[in-house]
Amino acid sequence: MVHDKIIKEINEVWNKGWSLENIAKRLHMNKYYLSHFFKKEFGVTIQEYILQRRLFEANKLLSDTEMPIHQIAEYVGFMSASSFNRRYKERTGITPNQYRKNNKEFRRIIQ
Repeated sequence: MVHDKIIKEINEVWNKGWSLENIAKRLHMNKYYLSHFFKKEFGVTIQEYILQRRLFEANKLLSDTEMPIHQIAEYVGFMSASSFNRRYKERTGITPNQYRKNNKEFRRIIQ
């Protein structure tokens, strides 16, 4: 199914340097068609999907590891810790460091 192939391809590159052109080439699709198809079928752009995936994975790492934030930023595909911090705060209203601190406090309370 086309949906599965697209998601599989994107899930292979979400945290690496990626481009719409490269994804489209690997799927043997026109980049404009791919972009339009993805938005129509999934309700978000490919760029938005990848950002959401990166932030989801960052949350897991912030919660489950002591990995430094700059390493998490790099692992999930951001070019710098500052761009990661900025995008994270835009989306969540708090910094990654605040999320980690809040999560630790919550875990301490429920234990």
